[in-house]
Amino acid sequence: MKRLGYTIILFLVLTGCSGVELKPEPLNQVESTRFEDGYQNWKRLNSEPVIRRGQSEAWYSFISPTARAENNSFVPDSVLVKEVRKVQFQGEKPQIGDLKFLSLMIKSNEGWTYMAIDPVSGQPYTGVDTDGCLWCHEDRKHTDYTFRALESL
Repeated sequence: MKRLGYTIILFLVLTGCSGVELKPEPLNQVESTRFEDGYQNWKRLNSEPVIRRGQSEAWYSFISPTARAENNSFVPDSVLVKEVRKVQFQGEKPQIGDLKFLSLMIKSNEGWTYMAIDPVSGQPYTGVDTDGCLWCHEDRKHTDYTFRALESL
């Protein structure tokens, strides 16, 4: 998992993730808490998976120990992770399957960066256009571009 954290840092620095420029200082602070203990040990935001029938996906969301809010906004170094799992249906009952990828939101002084990571290789997951993340979250400005995370703090 530590390798995954370093890969994320390298990816952010090299690509700028959707045009958002990140400064090295916040990244260094996030690096120490990002994945060393495993995001699965972070606070889980949903007790039941969010099922996306049309995409055959199930989501579980986690929030980093560094995440906190001030003035109805997350502070820099807050990290949100969404596990995106395969799902099959036996009639109406969903059968949650393997992990497809991790979707991340990382807060810096400039705002949120969206990225998708392959959990096996630790490399960027190419099956996701992160501009779609931005498009979906843009209507949530009043909750700092998150759906349920801000209310959970």
